[in-house]
Amino acid sequence: MDTEILKTSWHHLGKWPEPALAAELWLEYGKVAQRLFKEKLDAKILFLNGDFFLSKHDVDCFQQEAYEAASERDFDFFSRIQNELEGVVIKLKTEVEHISSLPDFFDSYKLLTGLWMPLNLVASGIERYAQEVNPEVFESVVGFLDEKPWTLQQIDELFVLRKNIENSLGRSFQSFDEIPADCLEEALRHVQKYQWLGSHHFTIHHFTLNELKDRLAQTAAPIAEKRKSVEITEKEHYVINLLNRIGFLRFRAAEMSGYASYYASFILEKKAQQFGLTYNDIVEHTASEIISEQISSETALLRKQNTAFYFDGQERILSIEETKAAAAKLLVFNTHAREIKGLCAHKGKAVGQVKIVTTREEMKDFKEGMILVAYETTPDIIHAMQQSAAIVTDFGGLTCHAAIVARELKKPCVVGTKNATKVLKDGDMVEVDADLGTINIL
Repeated sequence: MDTEILKTSWHHLGKWPEPALAAELWLEYGKVAQRLFKEKLDAKILFLNGDFFLSKHDVDCFQQEAYEAASERDFDFFSRIQNELEGVVIKLKTEVEHISSLPDFFDSYKLLTGLWMPLNLVASGIERYAQEVNPEVFESVVGFLDEKPWTLQQIDELFVLRKNIENSLGRSFQSFDEIPADCLEEALRHVQKYQWLGSHHFTIHHFTLNELKDRLAQTAAPIAEKRKSVEITEKEHYVINLLNRIGFLRFRAAEMSGYASYYASFILEKKAQQFGLTYNDIVEHTASEIISEQISSETALLRKQNTAFYFDGQERILSIEETKAAAAKLLVFNTHAREIKGLCAHKGKAVGQVKIVTTREEMKDFKEGMILVAYETTPDIIHAMQQSAAIVTDFGGLTCHAAIVARELKKPCVVGTKNATKVLKDGDMVEVDADLGTINIL
């Protein structure tokens, strides 16, 4: 075991189960992130079968510089982040629909991950300042300014499509196959536009017409929530706008990952077929292995059993023994608590049956009214979020994906519990009191 790994002070950033290719494409984030921050980054990163760790040094740097920029109204700091990310999104969106070179695509995708990696921690720094201004401002944060994120636009468009179908039918939409001929073209355009929906970090899902029909049958009108009319100060207005701005950028980075992964999957699948492999096999290889065509079913099988990387300027693939040693030190949780505590992201209470969703596949058995428990939500499980009675996550702050979507859907939400997925299990009956930030096992 590399003693440098055990000597490093690590921050557990989150857990995102993903194939080896997706994990590896985060490793060089420091090359891109450095140009946004004054402090010299050490750019160390550790990935242990889904669990991401950054060096505490870099985490402190991201949070502190963001806090200072927010409190000093350093608009240039946030504009640089936004301009860089918007430029990468435009570049990737243009490239991925007609990829001609995998090396060029991987380089572009690394630009995305390099900007995305510090965003959660930048948001944490802004949230710290917002708490000082007025903790109540978070209730007004929606996660965007003028333009909604693509996945929230899709929810709105789904409702409009359902209303159009009901107007054509002259009654309520009730069953799976009730799309009349005059609405079919609109439905097909919707599927074409959002065919990437559900894909995330090289885990691919093809959004289909049948899935659209299923969602139409479950789509309810948006809940109209009456908000108290309150006056806010100029400082509170500034903070709300800043939180919305960074929330939107985090959304856009996550959505672009799904979009880019989806379109890249076609060329990756063709490459895999040349070697008698599947798409799921090839994405268990690193970018350099794919480019040099050093790919095999044996490597894919080994990576599915253990994928761990350490990067400190050079990339190292860790053995199963090294992974276990690092995990034994870094992944220690209290799994016997009867009450779980976190941050209130959206107020409300709910009682229901727990369903843990750590991958999109685990969403299949999710039923209306269940309590969604996840490491941290991503755009590919938004359908389960819509069906849930409440949302609970291990990771994330008050402007994370779960928090923003919960406010949009008016769902009770508790984030940052650290151990909800470890303590709870499928079928547990729990009470979520988001007002207090607690989850109690009944």
